[in-house]
Amino acid sequence: MFPSYDKNTRAPSRPPPPNSCDSQVHFYGDPAIWPPARESIYDPPDATMVEIRKLHGALGMDRGVLVQPTIYGCDNRLLVETLREAGPQYRGIAVIDDTVSDKDLEDMNAAGVRGARFNFGNIFGTRPDPDEFRRSLKRIEPLGWHAKVHFFGDELLELVDLFREIETTVVVDHMGHMEAGGGVEQEAFQVLLGVMRERENWWVMISNGDRSSDLGHPWDDTVPFARALIAAAPDRTIWATDWPHVVYKKKMPNDGELVDLLYRYEPDEASLKKILVDNPARLFGF
Repeated sequence: MFPSYDKNTRAPSRPPPPNSCDSQVHFYGDPAIWPPARESIYDPPDATMVEIRKLHGALGMDRGVLVQPTIYGCDNRLLVETLREAGPQYRGIAVIDDTVSDKDLEDMNAAGVRGARFNFGNIFGTRPDPDEFRRSLKRIEPLGWHAKVHFFGDELLELVDLFREIETTVVVDHMGHMEAGGGVEQEAFQVLLGVMRERENWWVMISNGDRSSDLGHPWDDTVPFARALIAAAPDRTIWATDWPHVVYKKKMPNDGELVDLLYRYEPDEASLKKILVDNPARLFGF
């Protein structure tokens, strides 16, 4: 049994800039209507658009990105429905494979989907076949979508050659899920930094520092990772809460604390505005 997210979202220590964007939240439907498409290790939480609006109202986030939960597989119908409810201040990220039709892609694009997420983490048991991944990239490129790649730490070492083939924009999820205890000199993180510096089409989302920390709140050991990534690609860095924090194995954070952690990652106001406003506006088309 995993803990539920903290519904009493507190405001961060200071308001974020106007038009700030939380670049990843997940959403869930009534299990009687929207049952998981695959066996899940957790029950879908009460994480509807109503709750997302409450979260973002408390945090001062004017924009957000709805990311297809893993448990729904490539059935993106709830994503489209939720985006239509959400309105123009929200965008979406789908999960696709060869079973998703061209008509589905067109419908999702019209609803506000701007990228596709590919879960390469072995823990999901859903790693795409390389050839299917390449086919999916070819299909999303004409739509102007980016590819979001989700992996864990050292898995990058076996995946980086495949990822280097990506010609469209690619976004690395959650700082690559590096274990903070390994330090910024660990091989996988140095490989990630190198590619971020070399390839103008690579972006990164500086999120989940709370999960990767070995020290716990206030997660001091994750700050060097985020700062190094920001320094490597200040115009290609975005941020997210990753609410509602499913399968969380530690003391549940308050999302206001996660905004304050971002303020420690980047204390400069001009750079912070890039991460929260300018960069996501370019990436998601706000």
